[in-house]
Amino acid sequence: HGIRYEAFENQVLTAMTCKADVMKALTGKTPKASPLETLNARLSEAQGQADKFFKLIDTDPNPSPRLVAKFKDLEAQVAKLQSEIEVETFKEKAAGTAPQAYKQFLAAMPIQDRSEFRQRLLGVVERIDVVLGKGNFTIQFKGGATMVVESDLSN
Repeated sequence: HGIRYEAFENQVLTAMTCKADVMKALTGKTPKASPLETLNARLSEAQGQADKFFKLIDTDPNPSPRLVAKFKDLEAQVAKLQSEIEVETFKEKAAGTAPQAYKQFLAAMPIQDRSEFRQRLLGVVERIDVVLGKGNFTIQFKGGATMVVESDLSN
Protein backbone atom coordinates (compact mmCIF):
# COMPACT_ATOMS: atom_id res chain seq x y z
CA HIS A 1 0.00 0.00 0.00
CA GLY A 2 1.09 3.52 -0.67
CA ILE A 3 -0.32 7.01 -0.68
CA ARG A 4 0.21 9.99 -2.93
CA TYR A 5 2.14 12.59 -1.00
CA GLU A 6 0.28 15.53 -2.56
CA ALA A 7 -3.09 14.05 -1.54
CA PHE A 8 -1.78 13.43 1.98
CA GLU A 9 -0.43 16.97 2.24
CA ASN A 10 -3.79 18.39 1.14
CA GLN A 11 -5.58 16.28 3.76
CA VAL A 12 -3.20 17.53 6.48
CA LEU A 13 -3.72 21.13 5.38
CA THR A 14 -7.49 20.64 5.41
CA ALA A 15 -7.32 19.12 8.90
CA MET A 16 -5.09 21.92 10.18
CA THR A 17 -7.49 24.62 8.98
CA CYS A 18 -10.41 23.16 10.95
CA LYS A 19 -9.82 25.58 13.82
CA ALA A 20 -12.49 24.22 16.16
CA ASP A 21 -11.20 20.63 15.87
CA VAL A 22 -7.54 21.57 16.30
CA MET A 23 -8.16 23.89 19.26
CA LYS A 24 -10.30 21.23 20.90
CA ALA A 25 -7.45 18.73 20.49
CA LEU A 26 -4.90 21.21 21.82
CA THR A 27 -6.86 22.51 24.78
CA GLY A 28 -9.32 19.72 25.49
CA LYS A 29 -12.24 22.10 25.09
CA THR A 30 -14.17 23.94 22.43
CA PRO A 31 -12.40 27.17 21.48
CA LYS A 32 -13.52 30.48 22.86
CA ALA A 33 -12.10 33.95 22.55
CA SER A 34 -8.71 34.33 24.20
CA PRO A 35 -8.29 36.94 26.93
CA LEU A 36 -6.31 39.03 24.44
CA GLU A 37 -9.11 38.85 21.84
CA THR A 38 -11.66 39.81 24.50
CA LEU A 39 -9.56 42.77 25.66
CA ASN A 40 -9.08 43.96 22.07
CA ALA A 41 -12.84 43.82 21.49
CA ARG A 42 -13.49 45.78 24.69
CA LEU A 43 -10.84 48.35 23.71
CA SER A 44 -12.36 48.82 20.28
CA GLU A 45 -15.79 49.39 21.83
CA ALA A 46 -14.45 51.85 24.42
CA GLN A 47 -12.51 53.77 21.78
CA GLY A 48 -15.63 54.00 19.63
CA GLN A 49 -17.64 55.39 22.53
CA ALA A 50 -14.88 57.84 23.44
CA ASP A 51 -14.77 59.06 19.83
CA LYS A 52 -18.54 59.67 19.87
CA PHE A 53 -18.31 61.65 23.12
CA PHE A 54 -15.35 63.64 21.80
CA LYS A 55 -17.31 64.64 18.71
CA LEU A 56 -20.22 65.77 20.90
CA ILE A 57 -17.92 67.78 23.15
CA ASP A 58 -15.93 69.20 20.24
CA THR A 59 -19.01 70.56 18.47
CA ASP A 60 -20.59 72.04 21.62
CA PRO A 61 -19.11 75.36 22.78
CA ASN A 62 -20.42 74.70 26.30
CA PRO A 63 -20.61 70.91 26.90
CA SER A 64 -22.34 69.62 29.99
CA PRO A 65 -20.10 68.62 32.90
CA ARG A 66 -21.66 65.12 32.87
CA LEU A 67 -20.69 64.69 29.21
CA VAL A 68 -17.12 65.78 29.91
CA ALA A 69 -16.93 63.49 32.98
CA LYS A 70 -18.19 60.53 30.94
CA PHE A 71 -15.58 61.27 28.26
CA LYS A 72 -12.82 61.36 30.89
CA ASP A 73 -14.05 58.03 32.30
CA LEU A 74 -13.93 56.49 28.82
CA GLU A 75 -10.41 57.84 28.26
CA ALA A 76 -9.31 56.26 31.54
CA GLN A 77 -10.98 52.98 30.54
CA VAL A 78 -9.16 53.01 27.17
CA ALA A 79 -5.81 53.61 28.89
CA LYS A 80 -6.49 50.78 31.37
CA LEU A 81 -7.47 48.38 28.58
CA GLN A 82 -4.36 49.26 26.58
CA SER A 83 -2.25 48.48 29.64
CA GLU A 84 -4.06 45.15 30.16
CA ILE A 85 -3.52 44.29 26.48
CA GLU A 86 0.22 44.89 26.84
CA VAL A 87 0.35 42.59 29.86
CA GLU A 88 -1.72 39.88 28.16
CA THR A 89 0.36 40.10 24.98
CA PHE A 90 3.51 39.61 27.03
CA LYS A 91 1.93 36.62 28.84
CA GLU A 92 0.95 34.94 25.58
CA LYS A 93 4.40 35.48 24.07
CA ALA A 94 6.12 34.19 27.20
CA ALA A 95 3.88 31.12 27.39
CA GLY A 96 4.68 29.97 23.85
CA THR A 97 1.92 27.39 24.08
CA ALA A 98 0.74 25.01 21.37
CA PRO A 99 -2.51 26.95 20.91
CA GLN A 100 -0.47 30.13 20.39
CA ALA A 101 1.78 28.37 17.87
CA TYR A 102 -1.35 27.17 16.07
CA LYS A 103 -2.75 30.71 15.95
CA GLN A 104 0.52 31.83 14.37
CA PHE A 105 0.17 28.99 11.86
CA LEU A 106 -3.33 30.22 10.96
CA ALA A 107 -2.15 33.82 10.74
CA ALA A 108 0.30 32.75 8.02
CA MET A 109 -2.54 31.51 5.81
CA PRO A 110 -2.81 31.23 2.91
CA ILE A 111 0.44 29.36 2.59
CA GLN A 112 1.94 29.81 -0.85
CA ASP A 113 4.04 26.71 -1.43
CA ARG A 114 4.79 23.25 -0.08
CA SER A 115 8.09 24.15 1.56
CA GLU A 116 6.47 27.02 3.45
CA PHE A 117 3.64 24.69 4.53
CA ARG A 118 6.13 22.14 5.89
CA GLN A 119 8.09 24.86 7.67
CA ARG A 120 4.97 26.31 9.33
CA LEU A 121 3.82 22.82 10.29
CA LEU A 122 7.08 22.19 12.15
CA GLY A 123 6.18 24.93 14.62
CA VAL A 124 2.96 23.18 15.64
CA VAL A 125 3.21 19.46 14.86
CA GLU A 126 5.56 16.95 16.44
CA ARG A 127 4.73 14.12 14.04
CA ILE A 128 2.02 12.60 11.88
CA ASP A 129 1.29 8.88 12.01
CA VAL A 130 -0.40 7.41 8.95
CA VAL A 131 -2.35 4.14 9.23
CA LEU A 132 -2.03 2.59 5.79
CA GLY A 133 -5.04 0.63 4.62
CA LYS A 134 -7.35 2.29 7.18
CA GLY A 135 -7.57 5.71 5.59
CA ASN A 136 -6.78 7.78 8.66
CA PHE A 137 -3.88 9.54 10.30
CA THR A 138 -3.04 10.99 13.69
CA ILE A 139 -1.51 14.40 14.17
CA GLN A 140 0.59 14.68 17.31
CA PHE A 141 1.04 18.30 18.26
CA LYS A 142 3.94 19.74 20.18
CA GLY A 143 3.01 19.44 23.82
CA GLY A 144 1.54 15.94 23.38
CA ALA A 145 -2.04 16.58 22.23
CA THR A 146 -3.28 14.37 19.40
CA MET A 147 -6.02 14.54 16.80
CA VAL A 148 -7.20 11.59 14.70
CA VAL A 149 -8.24 12.54 11.18
CA GLU A 150 -10.51 10.22 9.22
CA SER A 151 -9.60 10.50 5.58
CA ASP A 152 -9.45 8.57 2.35
CA LEU A 153 -5.73 8.41 1.66
CA SER A 154 -5.96 5.45 -0.69
CA ASN A 155 -6.43 7.64 -3.80
